[in-house]
Amino acid sequence: MPPSISPLEIGFDFDCVIADTAGTFLKIVCEEYNYCGYSLEDIYKFDITECLNIPKELVMDIFASLENDSSTVPPISGAVEVLTKLAQQSHPTIITARQQTGSVGTWLEKNLPASVNIDAFRLIGSGSHDDKLRHIHDLSLRCFVDDRAETCETLAGEGIDSIVFDRPWNHAQQDLKRVKNWQEINRLIRWGE
Repeated sequence: MPPSISPLEIGFDFDCVIADTAGTFLKIVCEEYNYCGYSLEDIYKFDITECLNIPKELVMDIFASLENDSSTVPPISGAVEVLTKLAQQSHPTIITARQQTGSVGTWLEKNLPASVNIDAFRLIGSGSHDDKLRHIHDLSLRCFVDDRAETCETLAGEGIDSIVFDRPWNHAQQDLKRVKNWQEINRLIRWGE
C-alpha cells in the first residue's frame, strides 16, 4: 500500500501509542505494591480494573501519578524517530484524554533529540476519550492513531481515517484499520511534503 497520509493531517494519542504507560504501570504496581506476575497480554480490556486483580483505587492513583509526571515512562519503540521526522516537516499533533498536557510536553523534551523544536508540537488535552473529535475537526486532521478501539470506532463513524494502535486490550475489535508498530505508521506517511 503506497503512503497515503500527509504529515500535516495525522494526529496521535499519547498514552500507550507514543509512551509505554501500561508497561510502566505494570512495573510500578509490581515493584512498589507487590502485585507482580502481570503482563500486557493480561490487559484484555481497556479498563484495567476489569481484568487485573488490583484494587481500583490503586490503579486510579498510579495512573493519576503518571498523568502528572510522565518522566519515567519510556517511549514505544519507533515513536521518537517518527515524531522527530514529523517535527521537521509539520506540526505534530498529540490529542490526549488527559486534562492537562504539561507532562506530555516535558516528556517530549526529555525523549526527543535536543534539535527538535518542542514548540512545533500541537498538544491538546481533551479531558475525555470521547472529546477528541472536535479537536480533530478544528485542526483539519484526516487521520488519528489511538489505542482505544471505541475512540477509533467513533472517529471512523464521523469520517476520520482512524487507526488502532495494536494493543492486547483492543483485539476484540477486528473490523478497524490497525497498525502493529511505529514502523507501519512511518510507511503510511507521505514524507517530503
